[in-house]
Amino acid sequence: MLEGSESPVVPISADAHQFLVGQDAQGHWLAVETHGLGGGIFITRDAALHYALSETGKRPGAVSFAPLPITLG
Repeated sequence: MLEGSESPVVPISADAHQFLVGQDAQGHWLAVETHGLGGGIFITRDAALHYALSETGKRPGAVSFAPLPITLG
């Protein structure tokens, strides 16, 4: 039973989308779904981040930034 302002814990599905945002070796911004199910090439960091956040429903922890260059594929 919930008391006061407590909210229920909602488990995250193991197949929930998670994205990695970063640049490739040529400097393009990428948003890559970690299971290889989607992604894209973007002109700006903000555009890549916007895409990843919209695909994950802005779920906390679902989008990470890559410390090294990344690739699609």
